Amino acid sequence: MSLPRYRCHKEVRAFKIAEVRHDQMPAFLRPVCRGSLLFGSACGRCERCQFFREHGDWPTATLVPQNPELDPVKVGSAYLAKHRPEAGGYYVRYDDGYESFSKAKAFEEGYTLLGPIDITLFDPAHAIPPKYLGRPTHPADPPGTSADFPVSTDANST
Repeated sequence: MSLPRYRCHKEVRAFKIAEVRHDQMPAFLRPVCRGSLLFGSACGRCERCQFFREHGDWPTATLVPQNPELDPVKVGSAYLAKHRPEAGGYYVRYDDGYESFSKAKAFEEGYTLLGPIDITLFDPAHAIPPKYLGRPTHPADPPGTSADFPVSTDANST
């Protein structure tokens, strides 16, 4: 039995990754413990323990978009371990906040850019309202309309 087939119809926010900059842990000036704050085996007093208390999740990386108008995105160790992002692929954020990585071929075959690039890509308070993105007409839309821009067929309308 073959698996059922699906077609993607989600809208996502994404950018093509130009570079993955893996953040470096600082060089500590004094000897440090090798314990874990998470497991309770760290001393809690050395520079390394202080660093982890202040910065939390480690290692981290910065995903740099190919489009220089977009802001880089910082991702943590869980994202890095699960998705293993690489330059040329896409950083993807879904409406519910879930972050993912997609290889370029799969992303480009499954998604089409909806409109002008939104330079406030990940700040919902400043996002371009969807009605200005010019989404193409969907087959289920009534004749004479697009998904975002209703077209009146009434001669008396303005």
